[in-house]
Amino acid sequence: MATKAELESELAQLRAELAQAREMARAMPPEDARPDASREAEPAPVDRGEIESLISELRDEIEAAAHEKPLLVAACAFVLGLLIGRGTSR
Repeated sequence: MATKAELESELAQLRAELAQAREMARAMPPEDARPDASREAEPAPVDRGEIESLISELRDEIEAAAHEKPLLVAACAFVLGLLIGRGTSR
């Protein structure tokens, strides 16, 4: 177990590090003064072809799963139907 002197030494070191971090934070310009902060992040352009290829890939994976595990896919479809039905009935 650490002695009282060791703990006090470590506490003094941590306080010094904290003071140094605070000084560095004060030296930094505020968020709104930074050149990057003035402009909002622009949404990434949507590539229609990429979306269509992802949908096609998802459809192929679902079809493959239906051939490999038909009972599991039927159970998932049933549960999904229940969830949609409950969600739209309210």
